[in-house]
Amino acid sequence: MSENNDYSYLLDIIKLAESSEEKADSEKFNLKYHGNFSKNTSVSRVNQGLSYIFLKDSSYNTSIVSNETSVNKLISTHLNKPIDQVDFILSHNEQPFFRLPDSGHWIVMQNWSFGSIPINWIESICDYVDQLWVSSSYEQDCFIQNGIPKEKIRVINSGIDSLYFNYHINPINVNTKKKKKFLFKGDLNWQSGFDILLKAYTDEFVNDEDICLIIVADAKNVSNEYNQKIKELTNLAYSPEILLIDWSDNEDAASLYKACDFIVYPHRAESYCLNLIESMACGTPAIVTNYGAALDYCDINNSILIKASKSYQSDKKIENNETIDFPYWADIDTIDLRVTLRKAYQIDQDIYDNLAKNA
Repeated sequence: MSENNDYSYLLDIIKLAESSEEKADSEKFNLKYHGNFSKNTSVSRVNQGLSYIFLKDSSYNTSIVSNETSVNKLISTHLNKPIDQVDFILSHNEQPFFRLPDSGHWIVMQNWSFGSIPINWIESICDYVDQLWVSSSYEQDCFIQNGIPKEKIRVINSGIDSLYFNYHINPINVNTKKKKKFLFKGDLNWQSGFDILLKAYTDEFVNDEDICLIIVADAKNVSNEYNQKIKELTNLAYSPEILLIDWSDNEDAASLYKACDFIVYPHRAESYCLNLIESMACGTPAIVTNYGAALDYCDINNSILIKASKSYQSDKKIENNETIDFPYWADIDTIDLRVTLRKAYQIDQDIYDNLAKNA
């Protein structure tokens, strides 16, 4: 993300000040912003974009609180800047940081994509956090169902830099002669649904069809298992074309989106949907799971939806987190995904143009 991200309309933080002492119009609110800012993760990308708004807003005196040193110049000039009287503490980290601040209203931005939330979050959020920010209506519903008061939650949808991600971007040259190009961009993990996408794509299409699946991922995060699987598939004479591109940052992402016909987003569990909405902003519609956070952005008018049902974990735990109830996520049938991919491949041009425009 860059300095142009417009999260301004999202900031209802001012409402919290109603219970504070009245301040003169010329006096600033003192904000400490705790978080991760330097990594190429959804949390860091959101923090970068949101911090720019605070840093450029004359209403706020902002200090960025982080142990990271490899941050950009704008953030570094405000890194760990001392503030005497703190009005607001905003924390947004890869893992929640539930440590009660000494002063100021406490805002936590935290997502959870698996339905039932961890037990050890409940007390901190209900009793100590003044506001909880989440990235989608789905996340809000999950927290409400787990006992978090609705009035405590704000939905802060993800945003994009519209000067960079837009319909008029020129496409990048991609190393394929195939006409139809499906794009998968993100982590090759269970949550992203990459495993079922790879199976559905290679089961449905063959080499002589005019289609390529472009897989964009950070090479150092691609497991040996997936590297080997992709190599085996690309070496098969009948396998449809697959192009794996190492992409460790977001440079030229807009041109890449524009070069493709669809972004394929068959997620089982997702919160921020950044790659999805960036692609849509460039006029590249989505083939996306009809479930979860993506439905804040996608519908039948701008996307092709993949059928999904709710699947439950067999015990009340996700990794090392004991949950209130049985966690759940989207369950996608591979056959349905194959049908959806074929539908997108054969789509009428007028229908496609309408999807792209609406996206």
